[in-house]
Amino acid sequence: MLNIIKKSIFLKLFFKKLKFEYWCLLAWIVFLIIFYYSSNFITGGDFVNGYKLGSDSPRYINAAFKIINGSLPDGKALSYLTYDFFLAFCIFIKINLFGSVIIQIFLTAIAALCLLKIGTDFWSENVGRLTFFIFLFYPHIQIRNFYILTESIFISLTIIGFYLITNKSKKFEICGFITLFFASFIRPNSIILLVIIFIKLLNVIINSNNKFYYYFFLIISLFLIIPVFNIVDILIGKEQIYNYMLSGAIIQGFPELNINPLVLENEIKSKYNIFKIISAFYQDPIYFFNMITTKLYWSILRYRPYYSEVHNYFILISSLTAYLFFIIGIFVKIKRNLILKKLIIYFIALTLLVIVFTFVDWSGRFFLPAL
Repeated sequence: MLNIIKKSIFLKLFFKKLKFEYWCLLAWIVFLIIFYYSSNFITGGDFVNGYKLGSDSPRYINAAFKIINGSLPDGKALSYLTYDFFLAFCIFIKINLFGSVIIQIFLTAIAALCLLKIGTDFWSENVGRLTFFIFLFYPHIQIRNFYILTESIFISLTIIGFYLITNKSKKFEICGFITLFFASFIRPNSIILLVIIFIKLLNVIINSNNKFYYYFFLIISLFLIIPVFNIVDILIGKEQIYNYMLSGAIIQGFPELNINPLVLENEIKSKYNIFKIISAFYQDPIYFFNMITTKLYWSILRYRPYYSEVHNYFILISSLTAYLFFIIGIFVKIKRNLILKKLIIYFIALTLLVIVFTFVDWSGRFFLPAL
């Protein structure tokens, strides 16, 4: 009887402590249900089968069936390998595409709790709760849970991985590295997470004060430079980034914003796409400066000329408010765990770097992980 009373007291204290989070998650589930049943009124919605296919979805689905049949995907689908495996797993265990949506929603809930912990541990409880609430109820992020696209799972795994690798527990830290490694092959631009893994590993080794580990890590890193370079170069080739950069396109599928394409005076002959881009930049730096600043403008502000005024006002107000408080929080208020601060800044910078050297997405989904 005494044990039952003790357990009851513990449960009451537990739910009292999690009261805000508990009710937020319940409200969020209701929010998703309303979102789902009213999706036919939302541009980009209409989740008639419990999910929404994007233009890239058939590629992932076909790749998943190839994996189930015992062969690896080829061509561009290979750049989305872990997402292909994720869909293959869902199809193999018979939960299919709607089941993948449920898993994406579940991972979003875990990511929200990780954001809560990050905000609470490194700033304050109020910051953690505010971040938790905004993440769960921000429509641009939550609508992605219903898509058979990489955004939802990439955002969730990145947040979960960041929380785990900055945790004091070594077991959690190792799980974080595994999570981020898995996430780094979800789509081509997710390879930036390998840089985050490298920086965090280097930080761990430096803090260990073990010279053997430090030099061993440097030697391994030097050996990996060439294969990593080749992988990045292959991804650039598969995505036809070099040709896209010369085309003057800013937002994919919206030629009205295009700048004048770059016509090179001297043809660039190199089998490496990275060297082609560097050579083109050297030939006309003014063109690239114009292209980069224009893409940064549309990426960061996130509004679109083809959205309604109400939609654009919502995007601008919510985004600029978030940026303002982020700058205050990351540069002024954070006092602990400086490695987390650095990793966040590197991740955002790398995300923007990939966007300016590729293209700004029609719906702005490529910047969502950084947001």
